[in-house]
Amino acid sequence: MPRSRSAALLHLSEHHGDGAPNSAVWIPVRDVFALHEELLTRPNAPVRPGIDPDAPGGPTLQVIDPYGNIFSFTQPPSAQ
Repeated sequence: MPRSRSAALLHLSEHHGDGAPNSAVWIPVRDVFALHEELLTRPNAPVRPGIDPDAPGGPTLQVIDPYGNIFSFTQPPSAQ
C-alpha cells in the first residue's frame, strides 16, 4: 500500500517476506512541528506522538506502526 507526502513515497506491505518487522526508517522533513500539529488534528490517529527536540540529527517525531516499525521524522539543522 503506497503512501506519499511531498517527495517521500513509502510502499507498506503486510505480505510475509516483504521486509523485516521492527525496522527503523529515518525521514528528513522541513517542518517537524507542522507535521506534528497535522497528526494531532486527525481523529483516527491511533497514537499521539510527541517531539524530542534534542534528538540526534534535530527535532524528531517518532511514529510506530502496528508491526513495530519505527518512522523517525527529523528536522535536520539545515532545514531549521
